[in-house]
Amino acid sequence: MLRRLINLPFRVLGHAARAVQAREDEQQRAREAAAASPAEDGHQNIPAFDTPDDFLPDDLSRAASWLRAALDRGEAVVVADLRPEAEFLRAALPGALGLPAATLGIRLSELPPAGVPVLVYDEDGGELARACARFLRFRGLDEVWLLEGGLRAWRQAGGPLAPGVTLD
Repeated sequence: MLRRLINLPFRVLGHAARAVQAREDEQQRAREAAAASPAEDGHQNIPAFDTPDDFLPDDLSRAASWLRAALDRGEAVVVADLRPEAEFLRAALPGALGLPAATLGIRLSELPPAGVPVLVYDEDGGELARACARFLRFRGLDEVWLLEGGLRAWRQAGGPLAPGVTLD
């Protein structure tokens, strides 16, 4: 009995030390895993589009009001969301096609034939969306437009949003 009383503090301290060590080991594994895999940035690995620098088509922009009017009239407009799939699945323009910019070059066949307007957009209508629109125009799609201000402008204009749907 005396031996048990004498060893009790060592036993308690041993359990506490093992618990602290296990917690520190878990934190270290989490730090190593975070360092090994880069932060998920949907815009990484975007290929350089082979559009010549001197290819400057006329104004590529269309305002959110233009799209809203076209949809209200029932016109056939293909809307392509260039954002990463995770962002597209959270919220997109209703009926939009999820076409991440990183896959644009290999998914050209999913776009409609000539004569059907295609409106591309990203979050803010920035340089990525403009580069994609130029690339598609250079590839022969004459009816490609860029949503001026992107999804942000669509929201500000009161346009509806819906979760994106993939056809996998």
